[in-house]
Amino acid sequence: MKDLLIEVLELIKELKYKFSISDASRRLNQSEQAISEVLGNALNNGYIVKNSYGYLLTDKGEKAVLNHRGNHLHNSIHKLSILDLLRRRFEGKVHNWYSHISRSHGLDKDSVRDLTRDLQQMPWRIEDTVPLVDLREGDRALVAYILGGRGLTLRLAEMGLTPNVEVRIIRKGPMRGPIEILVRGTSLALGYGVAKRVFVRRV
Repeated sequence: MKDLLIEVLELIKELKYKFSISDASRRLNQSEQAISEVLGNALNNGYIVKNSYGYLLTDKGEKAVLNHRGNHLHNSIHKLSILDLLRRRFEGKVHNWYSHISRSHGLDKDSVRDLTRDLQQMPWRIEDTVPLVDLREGDRALVAYILGGRGLTLRLAEMGLTPNVEVRIIRKGPMRGPIEILVRGTSLALGYGVAKRVFVRRV
């Protein structure tokens, strides 16, 4: 039920007042009754509010979505197996993903704050994002967020790689070599280490 709650909250965040029970039922492959029950629980527990236009996330709902996105990001970075993920959760090894990302990935407070902002503003479900290196030649995608320090983020922004910009994979080098992409009509080459820090949503 908790996973379905997060999925519904993600959809409300994405669709805002366009959210409907029938659409959520179709997208999430759940019955309309199950979606209605989740909405009732979300209302009762303060994750959402309902007005004459539809549903909106409360601060508590926004925080739940952000925590989910942070945990998903952490798991994506480390490519944890299901068993390892369950073990780490059971052992309580990842309590605060903000401090973990800061320590493990060398991000300063400003970079973590920027990443948090990008995750909050991202209009898609976090599960729909993948590292740029996962795309194949010819694939197109929209930049979702960049997992990097201020220097890397600014350098990529100067090259045109900012959130919601479309990229296309032109060529992938063998053996984790450079990846050539097309951004804003310009061809760029990114090293594998940089490309795996750029998360995108396929289009």
